[in-house]
Amino acid sequence: LILVVTGASGTGTTDVVTVQFNGDTGNNYEWKRTTLSGASSSQTAGSAAAAGQVGALPGPTGTAHYAMTNEITIGNYAGTTFYKAASGFSGGGAASSSGNMLNYLHATIWQNTAAVNAITVALSSGGAFVDGTRVTLYGRS
Repeated sequence: LILVVTGASGTGTTDVVTVQFNGDTGNNYEWKRTTLSGASSSQTAGSAAAAGQVGALPGPTGTAHYAMTNEITIGNYAGTTFYKAASGFSGGGAASSSGNMLNYLHATIWQNTAAVNAITVALSSGGAFVDGTRVTLYGRS
């Protein structure tokens, strides 16, 4: 599956796009995020998390009209042998200052072998998406 999330967060700062599969809200997700900003980079990771991190969206403050596009690949979503893995790439401008381009690389593991039959997309802050944000799911075999 390919999940594309384009838009912005309704919170004041850049926010993380999360997924939960099949309604699983337990601490069954691991994730790692690499942030690339200018000439610097940083990494953050989490385990025993209630959702997997797969993308990022800028907040509405600062320079108006900035958005980010996130393309998330969920491989072997129908299989029942392996844990589910998702990888995401985020790119775009952050609303904090003009010309502030950011890229994020995300990796998430859902520690479950069940076939994926539902995906919940949310922001880690619990906030809302800005009007006009679009979430699109594409099937791929």
